[in-house]
Amino acid sequence: MKNKAIPIEMLSAIKKISVFSWSADNSSIYFLSDINGNWDIWEISLHQGYPRQVTAFCGNVVNFKLSPDGEKIAFLSERGKSEKYELFVTSSIGRETEELPASSIELADLDWSPGSDGIVYISKVNKKYNINIISLSTGKVEEITETPELKRDPRWSPDGKHIAYFSMRGNKEGDIVVVSIANKKILHLTEKLKGVNSYPRWSPDGKKIVFISDGKGIKKSGLISFPEGQITWLSSGKYEENLPEWSPQGEDILYIVNREGNMDLMIYNLSSQKTEKVGFPEGVTSNARWSPDGKAIAFRYHSSRIAPEIFIYREKKIKQITHSTTAGIDEKDLSDSELIFYPSSDNTKISAFLYKPPGKGPYPCLLWLHGGPAHQHFNGWNPFIQIMVSRGFIVLAPNIRGSTGKGRDYENALYRDWGGVDLQDVLFAGKYLQNLDFIEKKKIFIGGASYGGYITMMAMVKYPNMWAGGINAVGPVNLETFYKNTTAWMKALLIDKYGFKEPEEDKKFYYERSPINFVENLKAPLLLIYNEEDVRVPKDEMDQLINKLKKYDKEFDVLVFSKEGHTSLKPESEVRRYKVMAKFLIK
Repeated sequence: MKNKAIPIEMLSAIKKISVFSWSADNSSIYFLSDINGNWDIWEISLHQGYPRQVTAFCGNVVNFKLSPDGEKIAFLSERGKSEKYELFVTSSIGRETEELPASSIELADLDWSPGSDGIVYISKVNKKYNINIISLSTGKVEEITETPELKRDPRWSPDGKHIAYFSMRGNKEGDIVVVSIANKKILHLTEKLKGVNSYPRWSPDGKKIVFISDGKGIKKSGLISFPEGQITWLSSGKYEENLPEWSPQGEDILYIVNREGNMDLMIYNLSSQKTEKVGFPEGVTSNARWSPDGKAIAFRYHSSRIAPEIFIYREKKIKQITHSTTAGIDEKDLSDSELIFYPSSDNTKISAFLYKPPGKGPYPCLLWLHGGPAHQHFNGWNPFIQIMVSRGFIVLAPNIRGSTGKGRDYENALYRDWGGVDLQDVLFAGKYLQNLDFIEKKKIFIGGASYGGYITMMAMVKYPNMWAGGINAVGPVNLETFYKNTTAWMKALLIDKYGFKEPEEDKKFYYERSPINFVENLKAPLLLIYNEEDVRVPKDEMDQLINKLKKYDKEFDVLVFSKEGHTSLKPESEVRRYKVMAKFLIK
Protein backbone atom coordinates (compact mmCIF):
# COMPACT_ATOMS: atom_id res chain seq x y z
CA MET A 1 0.00 0.00 0.00
CA LYS A 2 1.40 3.39 -0.98
CA ASN A 3 1.79 6.07 1.68
CA LYS A 4 -0.37 9.17 1.48
CA ALA A 5 1.80 12.11 2.54
CA ILE A 6 -0.29 14.40 4.71
CA PRO A 7 0.31 18.07 3.83
CA ILE A 8 2.29 19.75 6.61
CA GLU A 9 0.10 22.87 6.45
CA MET A 10 -2.96 20.72 7.04
CA LEU A 11 -1.61 19.04 10.17
CA SER A 12 -0.29 22.34 11.51
CA ALA A 13 -3.70 23.93 10.92
CA ILE A 14 -5.19 21.73 13.64
CA LYS A 15 -5.62 24.13 16.52
CA LYS A 16 -4.13 23.35 19.90
CA ILE A 17 -5.97 23.32 23.20
CA SER A 18 -4.19 23.68 26.52
CA VAL A 19 -5.43 24.41 30.07
CA PHE A 20 -9.12 24.98 30.74
CA SER A 21 -11.61 25.81 33.49
CA TRP A 22 -15.36 25.65 34.15
CA SER A 23 -17.53 28.74 34.35
CA ALA A 24 -19.04 29.37 37.78
CA ASP A 25 -22.57 28.51 36.57
CA ASN A 26 -21.52 25.15 34.99
CA SER A 27 -22.71 26.29 31.55
CA SER A 28 -19.44 26.77 29.67
CA ILE A 29 -15.72 25.97 29.49
CA TYR A 30 -12.89 28.49 29.27
CA PHE A 31 -9.75 27.21 27.56
CA LEU A 32 -6.42 28.29 26.08
CA SER A 33 -6.02 27.86 22.32
CA ASP A 34 -4.15 29.23 19.31
CA ILE A 35 -7.33 29.38 17.21
CA ASN A 36 -6.43 32.82 15.85
CA GLY A 37 -2.67 32.19 15.64
CA ASN A 38 -2.04 33.59 19.12
CA TRP A 39 -2.51 31.85 22.47
CA ASP A 40 -5.63 33.39 23.99
CA ILE A 41 -8.46 32.48 26.33
CA TRP A 42 -11.69 31.31 24.68
CA GLU A 43 -15.10 30.35 26.07
CA ILE A 44 -17.39 27.69 24.64
CA SER A 45 -20.94 26.95 25.73
CA LEU A 46 -21.83 23.35 26.50
CA HIS A 47 -24.99 23.78 24.41
CA GLN A 48 -23.91 25.99 21.49
CA GLY A 49 -21.33 25.84 18.72
CA TYR A 50 -18.37 28.11 18.08
CA PRO A 51 -16.19 29.43 20.93
CA ARG A 52 -16.02 33.11 21.87
CA GLN A 53 -12.65 34.86 22.20
CA VAL A 54 -12.08 36.36 25.66
CA THR A 55 -8.57 37.87 25.51
CA ALA A 56 -6.78 39.74 22.72
CA PHE A 57 -3.73 41.95 22.22
CA CYS A 58 -2.13 40.75 25.48
CA GLY A 59 0.63 38.55 24.04
CA ASN A 60 0.57 34.77 24.38
CA VAL A 61 -1.39 33.68 27.44
CA VAL A 62 0.43 30.85 29.25
CA ASN A 63 -1.94 30.23 32.18
CA PHE A 64 -5.20 31.53 33.63
CA LYS A 65 -7.57 31.03 36.55
CA LEU A 66 -11.20 32.04 37.04
CA SER A 67 -12.03 33.78 40.29
CA PRO A 68 -14.19 31.83 42.78
CA ASP A 69 -17.09 34.27 42.28
CA GLY A 70 -16.91 33.64 38.51
CA GLU A 71 -16.67 37.32 37.65
CA LYS A 72 -12.96 37.72 36.84
CA ILE A 73 -10.10 35.92 35.11
CA ALA A 74 -6.47 36.28 36.16
CA PHE A 75 -3.96 35.32 33.52
CA LEU A 76 -0.22 35.35 32.86
CA SER A 77 0.97 36.42 29.44
CA GLU A 78 4.29 36.42 27.62
CA ARG A 79 4.09 39.75 25.85
CA GLY A 80 7.70 40.88 25.75
CA LYS A 81 10.78 38.82 26.59
CA SER A 82 10.72 35.02 26.52
CA GLU A 83 9.66 33.41 29.82
CA LYS A 84 9.00 36.83 31.39
CA TYR A 85 5.32 36.98 32.32
CA GLU A 86 2.93 39.82 33.04
CA LEU A 87 -0.12 39.44 35.27
CA PHE A 88 -3.52 40.64 34.03
CA VAL A 89 -7.10 40.58 35.28
CA THR A 90 -10.13 40.81 33.03
CA SER A 91 -13.86 40.29 33.42
CA SER A 92 -15.29 36.86 32.63
CA ILE A 93 -16.42 38.24 29.25
CA GLY A 94 -13.02 39.76 28.50
CA ARG A 95 -13.75 43.43 29.09
CA GLU A 96 -11.85 45.98 31.18
CA THR A 97 -8.54 44.12 31.03
CA GLU A 98 -6.03 45.50 33.52
CA GLU A 99 -2.33 44.78 33.94
CA LEU A 100 -1.40 44.39 37.61
CA PRO A 101 1.82 45.78 39.16
CA ALA A 102 3.36 42.36 39.69
CA SER A 103 6.97 42.04 38.51
CA SER A 104 9.75 39.47 38.03
CA ILE A 105 7.42 36.57 37.16
CA GLU A 106 9.20 33.66 35.45
CA LEU A 107 7.01 30.74 36.57
CA ALA A 108 3.46 30.41 35.24
CA ASP A 109 1.79 29.60 38.58
CA LEU A 110 -1.10 31.54 40.12
CA ASP A 111 -4.22 31.13 42.28
CA TRP A 112 -7.10 33.26 43.58
CA SER A 113 -7.97 34.04 47.15
CA PRO A 114 -11.32 32.50 48.18
CA GLY A 115 -12.81 35.98 48.37
CA SER A 116 -11.76 36.79 44.78
CA ASP A 117 -9.91 39.88 46.00
CA GLY A 118 -6.28 38.70 45.78
CA ILE A 119 -3.94 36.63 43.62
CA VAL A 120 -0.95 34.57 44.69
CA TYR A 121 1.98 34.07 42.33
CA ILE A 122 5.73 33.41 42.40
CA SER A 123 8.23 36.20 41.88
CA LYS A 124 11.99 36.02 41.38
CA VAL A 125 14.05 38.62 43.25
CA ASN A 126 17.82 38.30 43.75
CA LYS A 127 17.76 34.80 42.23
CA LYS A 128 15.19 33.63 44.82
CA TYR A 129 11.70 32.43 43.95
CA ASN A 130 9.20 33.45 46.61
CA ILE A 131 5.43 33.53 47.16
CA ASN A 132 3.81 36.92 46.61
CA ILE A 133 0.24 38.15 47.08
CA ILE A 134 -1.28 41.10 45.27
CA SER A 135 -4.45 42.85 46.44
CA LEU A 136 -6.88 43.77 43.66
CA SER A 137 -8.36 46.65 45.61
CA THR A 138 -5.08 48.40 46.54
CA GLY A 139 -2.55 46.95 44.09
CA LYS A 140 -0.26 46.31 47.07
CA VAL A 141 2.19 43.42 46.71
CA GLU A 142 3.24 41.45 49.79
CA GLU A 143 6.05 38.88 49.87
CA ILE A 144 4.90 35.91 51.97
CA THR A 145 8.06 33.77 51.95
CA GLU A 146 11.71 34.79 52.15
CA THR A 147 13.58 31.51 51.69
CA PRO A 148 16.01 30.60 48.87
CA GLU A 149 14.67 27.25 47.60
CA LEU A 150 12.70 26.90 44.36
CA LYS A 151 8.93 26.99 44.93
CA ARG A 152 6.01 26.01 42.68
CA ASP A 153 2.24 25.60 42.59
CA PRO A 154 0.92 27.92 45.36
CA ARG A 155 -2.67 27.16 46.48
CA TRP A 156 -4.82 29.37 48.71
CA SER A 157 -6.64 27.64 51.59
CA PRO A 158 -10.47 27.79 51.60
CA ASP A 159 -10.48 30.01 54.71
CA GLY A 160 -8.06 32.44 53.09
CA LYS A 161 -5.50 32.19 55.93
CA HIS A 162 -2.81 29.94 54.44
CA ILE A 163 -1.04 29.08 51.22
CA ALA A 164 0.23 25.59 50.43
CA TYR A 165 3.02 25.11 47.90
CA PHE A 166 5.72 22.75 46.68
CA SER A 167 9.30 23.48 47.73
CA MET A 168 12.50 21.85 46.49
CA ARG A 169 14.84 20.82 49.30
CA GLY A 170 17.71 19.49 47.20
CA ASN A 171 19.13 16.04 46.47
CA LYS A 172 16.03 14.91 44.53
CA GLU A 173 13.71 15.79 47.45
CA GLY A 174 10.75 18.15 47.78
CA ASP A 175 8.17 19.16 50.40
CA ILE A 176 4.58 20.27 50.76
CA VAL A 177 4.83 23.49 52.76
CA VAL A 178 2.09 25.68 54.23
CA VAL A 179 2.71 29.33 55.13
CA SER A 180 0.48 31.50 57.30
CA ILE A 181 -0.40 34.75 55.56
CA ALA A 182 -0.78 36.61 58.86
CA ASN A 183 2.54 35.81 60.51
CA LYS A 184 4.47 34.09 57.68
CA LYS A 185 5.08 31.07 59.86
CA ILE A 186 6.06 28.03 57.79
CA LEU A 187 4.90 24.45 58.38
CA HIS A 188 6.66 21.58 56.57
CA LEU A 189 3.99 18.92 56.23
CA THR A 190 6.04 16.22 54.49
CA GLU A 191 9.58 16.77 55.78
CA LYS A 192 9.66 13.23 57.22
CA LEU A 193 8.65 11.70 53.90
CA LYS A 194 11.31 10.57 51.45
CA GLY A 195 11.24 11.79 47.89
CA VAL A 196 9.45 14.53 46.01
CA ASN A 197 6.09 15.47 47.53
CA SER A 198 4.21 17.88 45.27
CA TYR A 199 0.93 19.10 43.75
CA PRO A 200 -0.93 20.21 46.93
CA ARG A 201 -4.71 20.63 46.67
CA TRP A 202 -6.89 21.71 49.61
CA SER A 203 -10.08 19.87 50.48
CA PRO A 204 -13.20 22.07 50.31
CA ASP A 205 -13.33 22.26 54.14
CA GLY A 206 -9.60 23.04 54.41
CA LYS A 207 -8.92 20.12 56.77
CA LYS A 208 -6.91 18.00 54.34
CA ILE A 209 -4.53 18.36 51.42
CA VAL A 210 -4.30 15.78 48.64
CA PHE A 211 -0.82 15.54 47.15
CA ILE A 212 1.52 13.36 45.06
CA SER A 213 4.57 11.60 46.52
CA ASP A 214 7.20 9.36 44.95
CA GLY A 215 8.61 8.37 48.34
CA LYS A 216 7.29 4.82 47.98
CA GLY A 217 9.07 4.31 44.67
CA ILE A 218 6.33 5.48 42.31
CA LYS A 219 4.13 8.56 42.40
CA LYS A 220 1.06 7.93 44.55
CA SER A 221 -1.82 10.08 45.83
CA GLY A 222 -1.89 10.79 49.55
CA LEU A 223 -3.88 12.85 52.05
CA ILE A 224 -2.37 15.09 54.74
CA SER A 225 -4.48 16.28 57.64
CA PHE A 226 -3.99 19.98 58.35
CA PRO A 227 -2.40 21.13 60.55
CA GLU A 228 -1.65 17.77 62.23
CA GLY A 229 0.26 16.35 59.26
CA GLN A 230 -1.11 12.79 59.48
CA ILE A 231 -0.78 11.01 56.14
CA THR A 232 -2.90 8.32 54.52
CA TRP A 233 -2.63 6.85 51.01
CA LEU A 234 -5.48 6.53 48.52
CA SER A 235 -4.62 3.42 46.53
CA SER A 236 -2.10 0.63 46.08
CA GLY A 237 -2.07 0.33 42.29
CA LYS A 238 1.12 -0.48 40.40
CA TYR A 239 1.07 2.58 38.12
CA GLU A 240 2.04 6.17 38.81
CA GLU A 241 -0.65 8.68 39.77
CA ASN A 242 -0.81 12.41 39.04
CA LEU A 243 -2.97 15.55 39.06
CA PRO A 244 -5.44 14.87 41.90
CA GLU A 245 -8.47 17.17 42.29
CA TRP A 246 -11.21 17.26 44.94
CA SER A 247 -14.89 17.16 44.08
CA PRO A 248 -16.70 20.31 45.29
CA GLN A 249 -18.48 18.26 47.99
CA GLY A 250 -15.20 16.73 49.19
CA GLU A 251 -16.52 13.18 48.76
CA ASP A 252 -14.42 12.11 45.76
CA ILE A 253 -10.96 12.72 44.33
CA LEU A 254 -10.13 12.35 40.66
CA TYR A 255 -6.60 11.61 39.51
CA ILE A 256 -4.72 10.40 36.44
CA VAL A 257 -2.98 7.01 36.23
CA ASN A 258 0.06 6.73 33.95
CA ARG A 259 -0.19 3.27 32.39
CA GLU A 260 2.94 2.98 30.21
CA GLY A 261 2.20 6.28 28.47
CA ASN A 262 -1.59 5.88 28.44
CA MET A 263 -3.18 8.33 30.88
CA ASP A 264 -6.37 7.01 32.51
CA LEU A 265 -8.90 9.12 34.44
CA MET A 266 -9.83 7.61 37.82
CA ILE A 267 -12.36 8.64 40.50
CA TYR A 268 -11.70 7.60 44.10
CA ASN A 269 -14.59 7.66 46.59
CA LEU A 270 -13.38 8.42 50.11
CA SER A 271 -16.27 6.64 51.87
CA SER A 272 -16.23 3.36 49.95
CA GLN A 273 -12.50 3.53 49.10
CA LYS A 274 -13.43 2.26 45.65
CA THR A 275 -11.97 3.50 42.37
CA GLU A 276 -13.82 3.97 39.08
CA LYS A 277 -12.13 4.36 35.70
CA VAL A 278 -13.84 6.73 33.27
CA GLY A 279 -13.08 8.09 29.81
CA PHE A 280 -11.42 6.25 26.94
CA PRO A 281 -9.54 2.92 27.01
CA GLU A 282 -6.34 4.17 25.33
CA GLY A 283 -4.71 7.57 24.84
CA VAL A 284 -3.97 10.54 27.08
CA THR A 285 -6.45 12.10 29.50
CA SER A 286 -5.22 15.18 31.37
CA ASN A 287 -6.28 18.42 33.04
CA ALA A 288 -9.47 16.89 34.43
CA ARG A 289 -11.70 19.31 36.38
CA TRP A 290 -14.94 18.87 38.35
CA SER A 291 -17.81 21.18 37.48
CA PRO A 292 -18.67 23.62 40.32
CA ASP A 293 -21.86 21.67 41.09
CA GLY A 294 -19.91 18.38 41.17
CA LYS A 295 -22.20 16.71 38.61
CA ALA A 296 -19.73 16.52 35.70
CA ILE A 297 -16.02 16.28 34.88
CA ALA A 298 -14.34 18.07 31.99
CA PHE A 299 -11.12 16.59 30.68
CA ARG A 300 -8.66 17.06 27.87
CA TYR A 301 -8.03 13.97 25.76
CA HIS A 302 -5.87 13.06 22.79
CA SER A 303 -4.42 9.97 21.14
CA SER A 304 -2.10 9.11 18.26
CA ARG A 305 -4.99 9.76 15.83
CA ILE A 306 -7.00 12.40 17.73
CA ALA A 307 -5.74 15.93 18.40
CA PRO A 308 -6.37 17.36 21.89
CA GLU A 309 -10.05 18.07 22.57
CA ILE A 310 -12.16 18.83 25.64
CA PHE A 311 -14.80 16.29 26.65
CA ILE A 312 -17.47 16.24 29.38
CA TYR A 313 -18.22 13.15 31.48
CA ARG A 314 -21.71 13.27 33.00
CA GLU A 315 -24.04 10.48 34.13
CA LYS A 316 -21.78 7.75 32.66
CA LYS A 317 -21.80 9.46 29.23
CA ILE A 318 -19.07 11.35 27.36
CA LYS A 319 -19.72 14.38 25.16
CA GLN A 320 -17.13 16.13 22.98
CA ILE A 321 -17.16 19.92 23.47
CA THR A 322 -14.40 21.25 21.21
CA HIS A 323 -13.78 20.25 17.58
CA SER A 324 -10.32 21.26 16.40
CA THR A 325 -9.54 18.71 13.69
CA THR A 326 -9.54 20.04 10.13
CA ALA A 327 -11.94 18.47 7.67
CA GLY A 328 -9.19 17.70 5.16
CA ILE A 329 -7.56 14.95 7.24
CA ASP A 330 -8.99 11.46 7.27
CA GLU A 331 -8.30 9.76 10.60
CA LYS A 332 -7.60 6.57 8.63
CA ASP A 333 -4.53 8.25 7.12
CA LEU A 334 -2.98 8.65 10.58
CA SER A 335 -0.82 6.05 12.28
CA ASP A 336 -1.55 4.18 15.48
CA SER A 337 1.27 3.56 17.93
CA GLU A 338 2.46 0.18 19.15
CA LEU A 339 3.93 -0.12 22.65
CA ILE A 340 7.16 -2.13 22.48
CA PHE A 341 10.00 -2.92 24.90
CA TYR A 342 13.70 -3.43 24.25
CA PRO A 343 16.62 -4.30 26.56
CA SER A 344 19.34 -1.72 27.26
CA SER A 345 23.03 -2.42 27.95
CA ASP A 346 22.33 -3.71 31.49
CA ASN A 347 19.08 -5.47 30.45
CA THR A 348 16.91 -2.67 31.86
CA LYS A 349 13.59 -2.86 29.98
CA ILE A 350 12.97 0.34 28.02
CA SER A 351 9.49 1.13 26.71
CA ALA A 352 8.87 2.91 23.43
CA PHE A 353 6.10 3.73 20.99
CA LEU A 354 6.62 2.42 17.46
CA TYR A 355 4.83 4.06 14.53
CA LYS A 356 4.80 2.19 11.21
CA PRO A 357 3.59 3.13 7.73
CA PRO A 358 1.43 0.71 5.74
CA GLY A 359 3.18 -1.95 3.66
CA LYS A 360 6.13 -4.24 4.22
CA GLY A 361 9.10 -1.87 3.88
CA PRO A 362 11.99 -1.63 4.16
CA TYR A 363 11.62 1.85 5.63
CA PRO A 364 13.96 4.62 6.71
CA CYS A 365 13.64 5.25 10.42
CA LEU A 366 13.66 8.15 12.87
CA LEU A 367 14.55 7.66 16.53
CA TRP A 368 12.77 10.63 18.16
CA LEU A 369 13.81 11.61 21.70
CA HIS A 370 11.70 13.69 24.10
CA GLY A 371 12.83 16.70 26.10
CA GLY A 372 12.93 17.12 29.85
CA PRO A 373 14.62 14.84 30.77
CA ALA A 374 11.77 14.52 33.32
CA HIS A 375 9.10 14.05 30.68
CA GLN A 376 7.98 11.18 28.48
CA HIS A 377 6.49 10.11 25.19
CA PHE A 378 2.79 9.43 25.62
CA ASN A 379 0.34 7.50 23.49
CA GLY A 380 -0.92 10.85 22.30
CA TRP A 381 -1.02 13.42 19.54
CA ASN A 382 2.29 14.28 17.82
CA PRO A 383 1.96 16.06 14.45
CA PHE A 384 5.62 15.67 13.48
CA ILE A 385 5.55 11.92 13.99
CA GLN A 386 2.44 11.69 11.80
CA ILE A 387 4.14 13.83 9.16
CA MET A 388 7.11 11.46 8.95
CA VAL A 389 5.08 8.24 9.08
CA SER A 390 2.89 9.50 6.23
CA ARG A 391 6.12 10.02 4.27
CA GLY A 392 7.21 6.43 4.70
CA PHE A 393 9.28 6.58 7.89
CA ILE A 394 9.25 4.26 10.85
CA VAL A 395 9.35 6.37 14.03
CA LEU A 396 10.50 4.98 17.38
CA ALA A 397 9.81 7.21 20.42
CA PRO A 398 11.48 5.69 23.52
CA ASN A 399 11.17 6.58 27.18
CA ILE A 400 14.81 6.24 28.13
CA ARG A 401 16.04 6.46 31.70
CA GLY A 402 15.36 9.88 33.20
CA SER A 403 11.80 9.77 31.83
CA THR A 404 8.73 10.10 34.03
CA GLY A 405 6.05 7.46 34.45
CA LYS A 406 8.22 4.54 35.56
CA GLY A 407 9.06 5.31 39.16
CA ARG A 408 11.41 7.38 41.28
CA ASP A 409 14.61 5.42 40.58
CA TYR A 410 14.01 5.43 36.83
CA GLU A 411 13.31 9.17 36.75
CA ASN A 412 16.29 9.94 38.98
CA ALA A 413 18.70 7.71 37.05
CA LEU A 414 20.35 10.78 35.51
CA TYR A 415 21.46 12.24 38.85
CA ARG A 416 25.14 13.00 38.18
CA ASP A 417 24.77 10.99 34.96
CA TRP A 418 23.56 13.11 32.03
CA GLY A 419 24.93 11.40 28.94
CA GLY A 420 25.47 8.12 30.83
CA VAL A 421 22.78 5.46 31.19
CA ASP A 422 20.45 7.53 29.00
CA LEU A 423 23.02 7.38 26.20
CA GLN A 424 23.20 3.60 26.57
CA ASP A 425 19.43 3.42 26.24
CA VAL A 426 19.64 5.45 23.02
CA LEU A 427 22.42 3.25 21.67
CA PHE A 428 20.41 0.10 22.31
CA ALA A 429 17.34 1.67 20.73
CA GLY A 430 19.46 2.02 17.61
CA LYS A 431 20.54 -1.61 17.87
CA TYR A 432 16.93 -2.68 18.31
CA LEU A 433 16.05 -0.87 15.09
CA GLN A 434 18.97 -2.44 13.23
CA ASN A 435 17.59 -5.88 14.05
CA LEU A 436 14.15 -5.20 12.54
CA ASP A 437 13.80 -6.77 9.10
CA PHE A 438 11.63 -3.92 7.77
CA ILE A 439 14.23 -1.17 8.46
CA GLU A 440 16.73 0.28 6.00
CA LYS A 441 19.87 -0.28 8.08
CA LYS A 442 21.75 2.66 6.59
CA LYS A 443 18.88 5.11 7.02
CA ILE A 444 18.42 5.33 10.78
CA PHE A 445 18.12 8.99 11.74
CA ILE A 446 18.01 10.46 15.24
CA GLY A 447 16.63 13.69 16.65
CA GLY A 448 14.98 15.53 19.49
CA ALA A 449 14.30 18.88 21.09
CA SER A 450 15.79 20.49 24.23
CA TYR A 451 17.24 17.63 26.32
CA GLY A 452 16.28 15.39 23.38
CA GLY A 453 18.59 17.53 21.22
CA TYR A 454 21.37 17.16 23.79
CA ILE A 455 21.21 13.37 23.94
CA THR A 456 20.95 13.29 20.13
CA MET A 457 24.26 15.13 19.93
CA MET A 458 25.85 12.78 22.46
CA ALA A 459 24.73 9.76 20.43
CA MET A 460 26.01 11.26 17.18
CA VAL A 461 29.49 12.04 18.49
CA LYS A 462 29.90 8.91 20.63
CA TYR A 463 28.40 6.39 18.16
CA PRO A 464 28.85 8.15 14.82
CA ASN A 465 28.58 5.05 12.59
CA MET A 466 25.03 4.26 13.62
CA TRP A 467 23.23 7.33 12.28
CA ALA A 468 22.34 8.59 8.82
CA GLY A 469 21.72 12.10 10.15
CA GLY A 470 20.52 13.97 13.21
CA ILE A 471 18.30 16.87 14.31
CA ASN A 472 19.23 18.96 17.33
CA ALA A 473 16.45 21.42 18.15
CA VAL A 474 17.27 23.86 20.99
CA GLY A 475 19.51 21.33 22.73
CA PRO A 476 22.46 22.28 24.97
CA VAL A 477 25.84 21.08 23.69
CA ASN A 478 28.21 22.58 26.27
CA LEU A 479 26.95 21.74 29.76
CA GLU A 480 29.24 24.30 31.38
CA THR A 481 27.90 27.28 29.45
CA PHE A 482 24.38 25.88 29.62
CA TYR A 483 24.63 25.73 33.42
CA LYS A 484 26.05 29.26 33.63
CA ASN A 485 23.67 30.92 31.17
CA THR A 486 20.29 29.22 31.65
CA THR A 487 17.41 30.64 33.72
CA ALA A 488 17.66 30.68 37.52
CA TRP A 489 14.84 28.14 37.93
CA MET A 490 16.44 25.76 35.42
CA LYS A 491 19.78 26.08 37.18
CA ALA A 492 18.11 25.27 40.51
CA LEU A 493 16.56 22.19 38.90
CA LEU A 494 19.92 21.07 37.50
CA ILE A 495 21.41 21.31 40.99
CA ASP A 496 18.57 19.82 43.04
CA LYS A 497 17.30 17.11 40.69
CA TYR A 498 20.38 16.23 38.62
CA GLY A 499 23.31 16.91 40.96
CA PHE A 500 25.06 19.54 38.85
CA LYS A 501 27.90 21.35 40.62
CA GLU A 502 29.79 24.52 39.86
CA PRO A 503 31.92 23.86 36.75
CA GLU A 504 35.14 24.73 38.59
CA GLU A 505 34.43 21.88 41.03
CA ASP A 506 33.51 19.28 38.41
CA LYS A 507 35.63 19.81 35.30
CA LYS A 508 35.77 16.13 34.28
CA PHE A 509 31.98 15.75 34.29
CA TYR A 510 31.39 18.89 32.27
CA TYR A 511 34.02 17.93 29.70
CA GLU A 512 33.04 14.28 29.23
CA ARG A 513 29.28 14.93 29.11
CA SER A 514 29.39 17.85 26.65
CA PRO A 515 29.06 16.76 23.01
CA ILE A 516 30.78 19.90 21.77
CA ASN A 517 34.09 18.43 22.94
CA PHE A 518 33.79 15.47 20.55
CA VAL A 519 32.53 17.09 17.35
CA GLU A 520 35.53 15.76 15.41
CA ASN A 521 33.93 12.28 15.68
CA LEU A 522 30.78 13.35 13.86
CA LYS A 523 30.15 11.58 10.54
CA ALA A 524 26.49 12.16 9.64
CA PRO A 525 24.91 15.46 8.51
CA LEU A 526 23.30 17.56 11.20
CA LEU A 527 20.33 19.94 11.28
CA LEU A 528 20.40 22.63 13.98
CA ILE A 529 17.23 24.51 15.01
CA TYR A 530 17.51 27.29 17.59
CA ASN A 531 15.56 30.35 18.70
CA GLU A 532 17.02 33.84 19.15
CA GLU A 533 15.03 34.65 22.30
CA ASP A 534 15.54 31.32 24.07
CA VAL A 535 16.64 32.03 27.65
CA ARG A 536 16.50 28.39 28.79
CA VAL A 537 18.96 27.10 26.17
CA PRO A 538 20.51 30.31 24.80
CA LYS A 539 21.44 30.48 21.12
CA ASP A 540 25.09 30.75 22.18
CA GLU A 541 24.99 26.94 22.40
CA MET A 542 24.38 26.84 18.65
CA ASP A 543 27.04 29.47 17.95
CA GLN A 544 29.66 27.45 19.80
CA LEU A 545 28.65 24.30 17.96
CA ILE A 546 28.74 25.94 14.54
CA ASN A 547 32.30 27.13 15.18
CA LYS A 548 33.35 23.58 15.98
CA LEU A 549 31.48 22.13 12.99
CA LYS A 550 33.25 24.57 10.68
CA LYS A 551 36.60 23.85 12.28
CA TYR A 552 36.28 20.14 11.51
CA ASP A 553 34.54 20.69 8.15
CA LYS A 554 31.35 18.85 9.10
CA GLU A 555 28.12 18.88 7.10
CA PHE A 556 25.28 20.81 8.73
CA ASP A 557 22.22 22.99 8.09
CA VAL A 558 20.85 25.72 10.35
CA LEU A 559 17.38 27.12 11.01
CA VAL A 560 17.03 30.05 13.41
CA PHE A 561 13.80 31.75 14.50
CA SER A 562 14.31 35.39 15.42
CA LYS A 563 11.32 36.00 17.69
CA GLU A 564 10.74 32.70 19.46
CA GLY A 565 11.69 31.43 22.91
CA HIS A 566 12.51 27.89 23.98
CA THR A 567 9.08 26.72 22.86
CA SER A 568 7.98 28.07 19.49
CA LEU A 569 4.47 29.51 19.76
CA LYS A 570 3.75 30.89 16.29
CA PRO A 571 1.89 28.63 13.83
CA GLU A 572 4.04 29.86 10.94
CA SER A 573 7.17 28.84 12.86
CA GLU A 574 5.78 25.36 13.36
CA VAL A 575 5.03 24.93 9.65
CA ARG A 576 8.48 26.09 8.64
CA ARG A 577 10.19 23.90 11.26
CA TYR A 578 8.29 20.78 10.18
CA LYS A 579 9.02 21.44 6.50
CA VAL A 580 12.74 21.91 7.10
CA MET A 581 12.98 18.80 9.28
CA ALA A 582 11.06 16.65 6.80
CA LYS A 583 13.18 17.88 3.88
CA PHE A 584 16.38 17.16 5.84
CA LEU A 585 15.31 13.59 6.62
CA ILE A 586 13.99 12.76 3.15
CA LYS A 587 16.75 14.24 0.97
